[in-house]
Amino acid sequence: MIEAVRAGIEQDDASDEEQGDTFEVYPQNWSSVLFFSQVGTQWNAIGGMERTHWIGLNYAGVETQMTQDRKKRAKLWAELRVMERAALEVLNSA
Repeated sequence: MIEAVRAGIEQDDASDEEQGDTFEVYPQNWSSVLFFSQVGTQWNAIGGMERTHWIGLNYAGVETQMTQDRKKRAKLWAELRVMERAALEVLNSA
């Protein structure tokens, strides 16, 4: 019985990896990934009859959540824009 449960868990773990549900984040990028997740409510989209078209992040809303440190802010904006472009490709591909 225990072996059957263990096999089921291992199979679930393998299928998650095959589907791309897991990914590695380098430590130096972790704060940017967390921030991208934090501003996930700031997306602008246009809803149509057949699908939604994602436009991008609401930068005014994003800016209210940013640090005031100029150096960190510039780096965060650059990294956020990279993630935004990648996300838009995926969101608008459906």
